[in-house]
Amino acid sequence: MSIAAKIARNTLTQTAGRIVAGLLALVFIGIVTRHLGTAGFGQYATALAFMQVASILIDLGLQMVTVQLLSEPGAEAPDRERKILGGALGLRLVTSAVLLGIASLVVFAFPYPRVVQISAVILSIGFLVNSLGTILIGFFQKQLRMGNVAIADVLSKIGLVGLAWLVISRDGGLIGLAWVTVAGNIIYLAWLWMAAHKIKKIKLNFDTAVWKRLIKYAWPLATTIALNLIYFKADILFLSVLRPAREVGLYAAPYRLLEAMIALAYTFLGLLLPVLAASFAAKQFDNFKKTLQGGFNAMILLSAGLIAGSVALGKPLMVLIAGADFAISGQILPVLMLATGAIFLAGLFGYGIVAAKKQKRMIKFYLADAVLSVIGYALLIPIYGYWAAAWLTVFTEVFILAAAAYVLYKTTGWRPQLGITIKAIIAAVVMLLFLQQISTINVFLSLAIGVIVYLSGLYTLRAISKESFKSIISSN
Repeated sequence: MSIAAKIARNTLTQTAGRIVAGLLALVFIGIVTRHLGTAGFGQYATALAFMQVASILIDLGLQMVTVQLLSEPGAEAPDRERKILGGALGLRLVTSAVLLGIASLVVFAFPYPRVVQISAVILSIGFLVNSLGTILIGFFQKQLRMGNVAIADVLSKIGLVGLAWLVISRDGGLIGLAWVTVAGNIIYLAWLWMAAHKIKKIKLNFDTAVWKRLIKYAWPLATTIALNLIYFKADILFLSVLRPAREVGLYAAPYRLLEAMIALAYTFLGLLLPVLAASFAAKQFDNFKKTLQGGFNAMILLSAGLIAGSVALGKPLMVLIAGADFAISGQILPVLMLATGAIFLAGLFGYGIVAAKKQKRMIKFYLADAVLSVIGYALLIPIYGYWAAAWLTVFTEVFILAAAAYVLYKTTGWRPQLGITIKAIIAAVVMLLFLQQISTINVFLSLAIGVIVYLSGLYTLRAISKESFKSIISSN
């Protein structure tokens, strides 16, 4: 089977898993929002966002660097592969424990209610567990066996929904739901560990030689990630300090959809990284550019559909998911979907830069974006609340997208061909106009009709073809 077909199959498998897991996650959000209300959900989102900031720092770029090292020539040797993977896990465990421990102390310096502070400390355990799981995801990406990740995702969400229902039925409140979130992460890691161990006997190791090599490649990524978290998560943190908890909840609900869509896109992008890294290392630049173009087309097709769909169905969709109290969130959703599209493309370009080992060139752009975002959040959120947070998110993501496109072009000479982009925009506009005419019907039926209209438009415009699907299901 060709690499392209393997990527496509893995993407379909993981996408199917993500869809099921995503639906279960929406059920979980619906349970939590209806139980806690806008203010209570705002408190939950605040605790979660605070520890997410720490978890982004913890990432250090280790997942991408691990994939990169595992994709190098000679890395397939059993001892070398095991040593790299075990070293990455050991380094991740140490850094996670230290940084999350610090974050658990720092949260008590913020003017949050005590229940939010305690919930954040509990959630830190879940993020510690999850940080190990991300390293194992890198291993499965290299192996092109992402079905294991899909299974882990579904199982964890089943546990999440079941335990949330149990806790809420006993009026467990915010702290109980924090423990539920931790339990879901434990289920996720347990499955990934067992599945990885069957493929390669893995264990933690604390080999400083491996750590030094990982850090050598990771520190530019760690720096950009640290700056990235300032503009990616500072919005909710600024909201949590400067605006009422209710507004945090109204913003956080559609933001969770943004995060779900990002996770779906990175399922695909994660499979491209080892191919990009291997192609660039082998100086197969035509294959490198072809892979980038294929990824660009896929991200455009997904982004155009999401943005148009959110404009047409944002309000009824958020009411369905979170309840009538979150109707305003439906107006915020299309803005955040614009940011999501920029994140998709910036992620692809960023992976191309990582594969070319030129990630240092992005540091100055992340620094500039971080400074601009903090100034914007500090000045505008007190006045405009969640609308400032949403539109500043769009600005910061478009800024990084433009910077990544520039660096990638200067590094590799690649620029995207826009034929598919134009066709995707036309098909998305047709879908939007069609959905606006039937907006009064059931939201599920509207979604189904929207997907059919969009795909039909893409097929008619030859943005997708029968050959695309045949290459996915072919075993040759």
